[in-house]
Amino acid sequence: MSTARLTPLGKALRKMRIEYSERLLDMAEKLEVSTSFLAAVEMGRKPPPNGFGGRVVVRYQLDDLKAHALLSAETETRKSFVLSPRSAEAKQTVALLARNINELTSDQLFKIRAIAEKKESK
Repeated sequence: MSTARLTPLGKALRKMRIEYSERLLDMAEKLEVSTSFLAAVEMGRKPPPNGFGGRVVVRYQLDDLKAHALLSAETETRKSFVLSPRSAEAKQTVALLARNINELTSDQLFKIRAIAEKKESK
């Protein structure tokens, strides 16, 4: 089968199946999804549900390097994100960022990302 239409997440999942000598059915059962759903996620016909990458990491007990690669592929595959800010200030910040995200420079995005990554590593 050609990998030309696979999403970045689909490529990562297919690579894992090869590495673990699994079929699509085996992975679908391990992740508790149908084979048609898993195939649709791989091909970009359906978005990965929230927490999907985390489920793969846990079920396959991926080390930090492989987990990071898979979660990065999942992020690259997503076309949209669901955010649930808890405070009024967080809501305003998220709305402002959403309105201006495509106007920010690479340097500005890098700085925002550095702040978020620093918080995530605590």
